[in-house]
Amino acid sequence: MKQREPEKQKSTHGGAGRGQGRKTKDQVVGLRRVNVSLDQDSICTLREIGAGELSLGIRMAAAAVKNGLPEKVIGTDTAGTSFWDGILSDVRGLCADYEGIVVIGGAAVWLQTKKFLGQQFLQTSHDADFYMGLQDFSMLKDIEEVTRNPRLGKHQLIKNGVDFYIYVEKSNDLAVPYEDANRFSEVIEGIRCACREHLLVLKLRAFENRQHSAKGHKDAKDIAKILALLSESEDRKPAALDHLRGEDRKRLKEIADTPKLFQDIAQSNVHLAKQLRGMAKRGLDYVETAHEPESSRPNRVTGSSPGYGGGKKPRQGPDIDY
Repeated sequence: MKQREPEKQKSTHGGAGRGQGRKTKDQVVGLRRVNVSLDQDSICTLREIGAGELSLGIRMAAAAVKNGLPEKVIGTDTAGTSFWDGILSDVRGLCADYEGIVVIGGAAVWLQTKKFLGQQFLQTSHDADFYMGLQDFSMLKDIEEVTRNPRLGKHQLIKNGVDFYIYVEKSNDLAVPYEDANRFSEVIEGIRCACREHLLVLKLRAFENRQHSAKGHKDAKDIAKILALLSESEDRKPAALDHLRGEDRKRLKEIADTPKLFQDIAQSNVHLAKQLRGMAKRGLDYVETAHEPESSRPNRVTGSSPGYGGGKKPRQGPDIDY
């Protein structure tokens, strides 16, 4: 008599389909894969809403519209915010362990925005960037697994599933030297972050290299927001603007004169967009008056004269994101 084969144990990892059985950040069940057609700007916006995940951003946007709160998708008590809180917690812990860390990029813009503009203009991210001195970076590598990404021109640390991108003193080609970034930095909510003036310079350099891409559009929005941040006179550091170049003024004016950028930041809220653009223009006035005429003094950054850029064209380097 033929023996009966034992029953196979049922899998607990979902079906044969890719990704089945994985938990989503918002703990939604019964998901179904569908094809959608989106323009690049919408993709970037939805990824911002979903803290880097397109599908999560679409679900969160749909839920907000259903609840009649489309203007509050970003920066409210959602699954994306919980994820962002986790990133900030990790950043705060790293700053406590390494005093020389200076947070730049989206995390620094978020902290400065919360301090000077308020909750309505907050936009989360799915990663974090920071600047480190050589000594702190050496100690970090002894404890954490840090890899180098030559294409992006930076190092990478993955912690709790989140990408942390590291720029190292004298090792990465940033427009602001580490010693200046550290000297002008400020502590906000337990996190040492770059000052608004340095954030403006760094974002301008990123925008130069990718202004015709989707990331370039996000850079332009960040620049517009930083200009608005600079309308607030508290803690301004005009000496930190020495790293601007002569051609930057024209680029800043073009961004301040683009209404759509402010509408995108304000989630199509006309009143907020108008308010934000007015603040950006005041911030631009501060930037322009913080300098002497270009022909009156040599460049403090390159030593050339006239102009802050010495007449050089922007360097087309790696896709540095800061």
